[in-house]
Amino acid sequence: MKFTLTVLLFALVVMTMGCGKTRQEQLEPTGLLGEHTLHVLSNNQILNAALTGQFFFGCGSISGEMNSGYAIRFSWSPKPDEVFLTSLPESKIKIQLDNSEVEPTVEFIFNDFWLNNNFDVMFTEHFSRERLANLNSFIEGEDFQVAVIRISQETLNRESCLPH
Repeated sequence: MKFTLTVLLFALVVMTMGCGKTRQEQLEPTGLLGEHTLHVLSNNQILNAALTGQFFFGCGSISGEMNSGYAIRFSWSPKPDEVFLTSLPESKIKIQLDNSEVEPTVEFIFNDFWLNNNFDVMFTEHFSRERLANLNSFIEGEDFQVAVIRISQETLNRESCLPH
């Protein structure tokens, strides 16, 4: 009985693995994937703080940490009639010099397994209408890896907010 149940469960899993679209296939119509022209760049200082604590009957402890850094804020267009403002810490940005680029571009890189995997119990939750309305929710997620900014050396020298 256990063997039959195990075989049936395994068969069900194998049959459903190929069902549905991958995240990449579902995100392609949104314009999130691929290169986008950068419109506005600015550099902002950010401050991150976290406090944790434990108490039991009025006794306990609190610990915390505070970090500061810089974030690059920019606008980009996934589609001709849409503009998103995005702010990313410098640690999530890679600058790639490309002298063939006339205008700076940005490409968002995500975890390959997450992007190409269609075997996920919570698949539909990742693509709710609310989440698709703001593509920044994908960029702020844990499966986002890095934003690659392709820019010419000449344009980089003119941009005061990017490190030279």
